[in-house]
Amino acid sequence: MDRISNLYFGALGKPVEICVIRRWTSNFRKNDTWFIIVHKHGDAIQLLEQKKDDTATESKLLLNECYCITDYTWTTPDKYHKILDHPVHINIGEASKLKKYLNVHPYQNYGFVSNHVLTYKP
Repeated sequence: MDRISNLYFGALGKPVEICVIRRWTSNFRKNDTWFIIVHKHGDAIQLLEQKKDDTATESKLLLNECYCITDYTWTTPDKYHKILDHPVHINIGEASKLKKYLNVHPYQNYGFVSNHVLTYKP
């Protein structure tokens, strides 16, 4: 497993374990759902889930759930959607693989996240 802070544009999409803490839909692109995800080491990054059309309404990711993500891509965020200070964001789509950790919520690993508040720890 890799850390989010080690990833950069052009890097291979190695498996990464994350927890979803925020979710929103773009006002301009209704097929795009944005997330803020965190790694157990405290790294945070934005994730974009792109759907093919309006019929795909359900998101693959749920709030407060932990996943292992593989087969994703990296792109640079545009100035309108960039929330976090990270040079890239993760794109997931139809080909991406998500493994949800069932009945296992390692919240002790995400102890710095409380009530959906992400605090910066240098």
